[in-house]
Amino acid sequence: MNSLPKLKLVRKRSPGRPPQHKAEDLRELYLEAALATFLAKGYEGSSIEEIARTAKASKMTLYRLYGTKEELFRRVVSLAIERARRDTRLDLAAFRSNRDALRELVHHLHDAFTAPTWLGIQRLVIAEKTRFPVLAQELRSHEWELMGPVEAFLREADALGALNIGDARAAAYQLAALASGGTRFLIHEPLGNAAQKRAWIDAVFEFAWNSWRPVAKR
Repeated sequence: MNSLPKLKLVRKRSPGRPPQHKAEDLRELYLEAALATFLAKGYEGSSIEEIARTAKASKMTLYRLYGTKEELFRRVVSLAIERARRDTRLDLAAFRSNRDALRELVHHLHDAFTAPTWLGIQRLVIAEKTRFPVLAQELRSHEWELMGPVEAFLREADALGALNIGDARAAAYQLAALASGGTRFLIHEPLGNAAQKRAWIDAVFEFAWNSWRPVAKR
């Protein structure tokens, strides 16, 4: 059996704050507090004062670091993009069959692109598109970062004969759209029932596998 290509896993940081990185860790905490506040109350409903209270920081500290609420919002969007980019990377080398590996990829894409934080940020950016047109463009500009690892995996899988892809770039976007539900979960809540989620992933996987599985030569 042809082996599937390996995508490197970008590991999340270990808990704890080494003293030499205290400033960086505090900035991360501030951004996390801002992210939670913006997601809970929207852009208009959030204030620097409330974010500072959530972060247990002074209002002046946030103004010194970010200048304005607008800039803080931009940094929060960048944080969400980086998190989604990181979550599209995974290691499929441990899977013993092409079927298992492709199903795990579908599962992984579904989880990454229906995560509440990612959906919430997209909704916020859409709602604030008139105020922040650059942010919408920025989300678009980061598509390669988000989909690049998936495209690379499918391209190599095709080269190895593990899958029969053809256009790997188109396939990556199509698979992500199917796995994540396209715009469905931007409008409706993601599937909360485990059985429904499993059925969705299975249906997408079967469609992709039947389309891309290697054809045995006679």
